[in-house]
Amino acid sequence: MVRDLYPSIHPAYISLFEMGRRTRYDIQQLGPHAYKLLLVQFDSVRQFCESLNGTRGPVPTQTP
Repeated sequence: MVRDLYPSIHPAYISLFEMGRRTRYDIQQLGPHAYKLLLVQFDSVRQFCESLNGTRGPVPTQTP
């Protein structure tokens, strides 16, 4: 769904998704260098989502 709707962030998103899975099972193999890469990818996805949400109108917190 992310690939089809938001192709500009798909590579960073899928990398974060896969690393999230790998941290559960392969944390020793990832090493400390992976953390720096993930921070860059997370920041990219976060900025995209914030800019996307910035164009939307306010939504009440109690919306059913």
